[in-house]
Amino acid sequence: MKIQILSTFNTYPKTQKNTEPARQYYTALKLYSGNDVSFCSSNKMYSNNYYEAVNYLNSQKIKGTIKDINDLDLDKLNGIQEGLKTFENLNIKQIFFVLRDLIAININRGCERFCAHCILDSLPPQKNNDKYASTIAFEDFTTLLNDIKELNTRLGTNIISNRNAVPLILFFDSDSIKTTLKDNNNNEYNAAQLNHMQFSVTQKPGVIDTHGWDPGKEPELQKRAEDIVKYFSSAENQQELFRLNISLNPFDKLNQEAIRAEINKDFEKALYKRLEYAYRIANIFYTFTPIAESDKVTVIQCIANENDKNTIEEIKYYGKNAQYEIDKMVIRILEKLYEDDFSTERKYIKTETDIEKYLLIWGKKIFGRMRYASRLGRMSQFYKDKNELEERAESAREIMDIIQNKKTLAPDEESEIVDYKKPIRGSLLSGLIDVNGKFYVFKDPVSIPTEIQLNYKNKNKITRNPARGLEKFFLITNKIINSLKKY
Repeated sequence: MKIQILSTFNTYPKTQKNTEPARQYYTALKLYSGNDVSFCSSNKMYSNNYYEAVNYLNSQKIKGTIKDINDLDLDKLNGIQEGLKTFENLNIKQIFFVLRDLIAININRGCERFCAHCILDSLPPQKNNDKYASTIAFEDFTTLLNDIKELNTRLGTNIISNRNAVPLILFFDSDSIKTTLKDNNNNEYNAAQLNHMQFSVTQKPGVIDTHGWDPGKEPELQKRAEDIVKYFSSAENQQELFRLNISLNPFDKLNQEAIRAEINKDFEKALYKRLEYAYRIANIFYTFTPIAESDKVTVIQCIANENDKNTIEEIKYYGKNAQYEIDKMVIRILEKLYEDDFSTERKYIKTETDIEKYLLIWGKKIFGRMRYASRLGRMSQFYKDKNELEERAESAREIMDIIQNKKTLAPDEESEIVDYKKPIRGSLLSGLIDVNGKFYVFKDPVSIPTEIQLNYKNKNKITRNPARGLEKFFLITNKIINSLKKY
């Protein structure tokens, strides 16, 4: 059936019926960990540093409302973190450095699409074993969230500051539909559920990001995507969502295969591969129909800038015209999916006017905006004079300059005149925690390492370094972090 739609548009694989009842445990997921520390708990012994920090904090609370951690003397506050497993062996300045502008807690690493423009040069996930990790341990994830929650309770404020206007995401170089964790009882949690857990603690909305899946070959991903859509069909649950991004571009490996076939004059294979990719995207739109009207559901389209200088000839296959051809295929296949739904199950399409309605909605999202892909990452292959590592190093030097020379990550305004109800950005730097607990400072499009290591179960395991070579030249030391005047 799939071959027929890819060659004729007359039919296509029917969406598999979901015979497994939808899970009903989306709300109020209970976090757990082995960490039972409570603020000023009488059943646990603390050091003098802890009680001195408590006394100092209480004295400041008596003086007035603490709007921001920069209202506090962090040296006097050190010790307030005692007993929090994740932050073992870190001082309070290092902890604030991690959490203040945190943008990502990596759940898993890796992607199999080999997109030609990937700014992160993503590779398939490593196998999880005694040496390597491509997935965070569920215990590490829940313990981290519990420790953040406990620290917030002790401080009386949310350390995940609202000055950082960006969301908190659970991926770095992976697809959200493939994002899952299993607890010790083998219960599986999808991206929406994991995001709910982090939102409950941080109050930061998350992001779902996907480039699609094959519903015939990957029925488990189809089911998972439908569960995620069902969850976000609730307006209340959508408050936990910053964006749901659908990636649609000519750089996907299926279109790369189509381009190679076209160059070799195998036009039948070229058409098949493009239609196969278009079907993959059309199926996303079909599956996401219940939330299509949400402004939070967006289509991200990246294309090559064919007018750039010093490019190779092959860049023309990834430009605006190539994107339009794929877009038109997607819309035509989506129309067939809707027509079949109306004539059979009426799962999403109840009336004939619904077809026109949703095609118009998706059409506006698809054709509304395109952007040029960054010249960095794999995209550098299309430029003759590209020094990709040097360009990323330039951004890394900017990060080091911000931290070393300005000696502050806080907004320029003094804390007492900052409107904390409005999200603002201070240093334009963000934090990223990898699946093994190593912490990186992120400034699009580069990550550079720090000496900070969270006390994760996976802490001794190897991951693909997010710095991608920059770790050889740059390192934010604890000495630098401890010298900061403001956070």
